[in-house]
Amino acid sequence: MPFGLSIAPYVQQMLLNAVLTFIRKYTRYTYGHLDDLLIAHRDQAKLQVLVNVLRAKLRQAGWVLNTKKSQLNPVKRLVFLGAEWDGLGIRRSPEASKFVKEMAFSLLTQDPKGRTLARVRGYLNYYGGFAGKVGPVINTFLRMSLVTRRDYFTYLSLVVNIDRLRFKLYPPKQAERWYTDASEYQLGAVHDRSGDELSMVAPTSSILFNEAAASILPIALYDYPANLHLFIDNQAAIGLWKRVRAKWVRFYTAGPDNMHRFLSLIIYINWARTAFNLCVSYVPSASNPADAPSRRKAPSTLLTHRNVADRI
Repeated sequence: MPFGLSIAPYVQQMLLNAVLTFIRKYTRYTYGHLDDLLIAHRDQAKLQVLVNVLRAKLRQAGWVLNTKKSQLNPVKRLVFLGAEWDGLGIRRSPEASKFVKEMAFSLLTQDPKGRTLARVRGYLNYYGGFAGKVGPVINTFLRMSLVTRRDYFTYLSLVVNIDRLRFKLYPPKQAERWYTDASEYQLGAVHDRSGDELSMVAPTSSILFNEAAASILPIALYDYPANLHLFIDNQAAIGLWKRVRAKWVRFYTAGPDNMHRFLSLIIYINWARTAFNLCVSYVPSASNPADAPSRRKAPSTLLTHRNVADRI
C-alpha cells in the first residue's frame, strides 16, 4: 500500500475487493471494512481451511496480519467494528451504544467546534471518497458530523453509499413471501404460505422506525432467510430498503435516545442487502395480513422492550 500518496485508499480498496471476490467463491457471508475482514461459514472445518488458505495468499501478497488483534480460529461470537456478532444477530455493547447516542445528540443539536472534530471529518471524508463501497459506517458518521442547527438539518437526508447492483429488484426464484407491519407498540410479520407469525414489542413510539424494524423480523428470526420477498405497506420503509435513504428529522422525532438504534438499523439493513437474496414490494394496508399481529399484544414470554431495542 503506497502510504503517503493520494491513491493509497484506492489501492487498499482494490486489494480488499479482490480478497472479498475470492472469499465469496466459498461463502457468501463475508464483510470487508478498510483493512478488516469478517468471514462466516456454517461448517467450522471448512471455515478454518478457508482462513488458512487466505492467510497464505495474503502473506504472499505482503499483507501483514496483526495476530494480537485478529481472531484466526472460528468462534461463535466475536467483536467486529465495535459490535458483538453471533448467531442471534448484531448487538452493540452498552458503552458503544452510549457513545453513539451522545455523539448523535451532540452533533445534531450543537455547532461542532474544535480541531478534533475537524480531524475526524477529514479522516472520514478522505477514506470515504476513495472507498465508497467500503461500508455505511464512514458515510453515516461523516454526515452526522456535518449536521448543525444552522445547516437546515430538517431537510437533511442520510444517504449511505451502497452497492445497488447487489440488491434484487425482482423477486428471487422460490422466494419465501413475508408480510410485515407495525404499530406504536408492536411489530408483526406473517409468512404467506404457512401463516406463521412473528410478533415483538416495538422498540420506539415512531411508526416509521417500527415499520423498518418490523421488516427485519423475517431475517433476524426466520430459520431460512436466504431467499426472501418482503411485502411492506409503508413507502418510506420500502425506500429505506431500496436506497438506504431516510430523512433524519422523521427518526429524530422519536427522541435522541433512539438515534443509535437508527444507526444500527441502517447498518443491519445494508448488511442484509449484501448477505441475502431478497427484494421488497408494496402491499396496501387493507390487504396486509401482518396488520393483525402488529396490533395484538405479544405474550409475556417474548422479548422485553429493552431487549428488542438492544437487538435492533
